Formats: sequence, C-alpha cells, structure tokens
Amino acid sequence: MILEYKSPAALIFRLAGTACAEKFGKEITGLNLFDAFGNGMRNCAGPHFESVRSLPCGLLILEKMQSRYQSTVISEMIFLPLRTGDGEITQLIGSITAAASADAGNIAQDLQAKTKPASQFLDLGAGVPQTGAQEIRLAG
Repeated sequence: MILEYKSPAALIFRLAGTACAEKFGKEITGLNLFDAFGNGMRNCAGPHFESVRSLPCGLLILEKMQSRYQSTVISEMIFLPLRTGDGEITQLIGSITAAASADAGNIAQDLQAKTKPASQFLDLGAGVPQTGAQEIRLAG
C-alpha cells in the first residue's frame, strides 16, 4: 500500500491492493488511515507517523484485528518513508500481514491482554526517536 501524507491528521491510502482490502474487510483506497483509530489512538498515532517522516525511520505495528471470518488475528503492519526527487517525504509505503499465533510466539500472548497496538520504530540509518513508543521484543 502507498499512503500520502496530507497533514498530521490525514494519511490517505493512495494505492491499496486486493489483499489489503480483504484484510480490512473493505476497499480502503482514498480513505484516511487515522479514521480507523479512535480519538485516543489517533492522538498517539499522529506523532508516530510524523516521526517516520521527519527522522526518517520505519514503524512496525502489531495489532489485534478481526478477520473477515470473524476470528481474531495479530496483524503486522510495517511503514517506510518514500522520498521524492526533491528530498521531501510525502508518501509512505506499507505492508500488512496477518501473523498466526504460532508465528508470533510470545507477542501474540502479550497482545491478547492489551487493547492498544504495540509499536516499535525501525532504524533505517538515521536512528529512532526517543519517544514513549511501546517497545516490543520480536521472537527470533
């Protein structure tokens, strides 16, 4: 998926494949990513995505979601910044996949007890922001 940064409150899906639509349960091209969050999560997510653009860095989010088959799955979303020819970051490229509980290891158990997604910044060479992003340990 490709998302276009419009403002701190608007990150618009510009390209989302069929697999993304199936995972979200609807067509998402043209929608604002932040509309999927409640007010509390929107206030938290905005600064995270701003850090992806300004530092730049990547962002990994693990979240419980309902599948189209009404089962709870752990979804792994990765967002990376895309630089234009003039060096400005106006788009993000993202990927979403459903991680089976067996694949997620201890993370799946930890997330089952939480209502908020877990997130972690990814160092792309410029470091990561020193914020309150919830650190998670990836099985490996």
